[in-house]
Amino acid sequence: MSKIDNNFSEAFKALLEEKQLPQDVILDAIESAMASAYRRAVNASSAQEVIGKIDLDSGEVAILAEKEEPDGAAPEARAWKVDRGAT
Repeated sequence: MSKIDNNFSEAFKALLEEKQLPQDVILDAIESAMASAYRRAVNASSAQEVIGKIDLDSGEVAILAEKEEPDGAAPEARAWKVDRGAT
């Protein structure tokens, strides 16, 4: 997983406090935007589940993308791949 700079986490938390914004709502919106950008970048199908994750405490950032099965194949279990991004 990629890591965000600790200064970003601190600035993000300070901004939320200053503007009295709910952290979970803003973080969900950023994670959703990350997933949307990834979906466009790799031309993911609309059936593929893609999730953006940010851990402000550890600084880890990840995109989780459901592994797509070939047409007609039934997946036995949900499989995920993690795009680690630039390290």
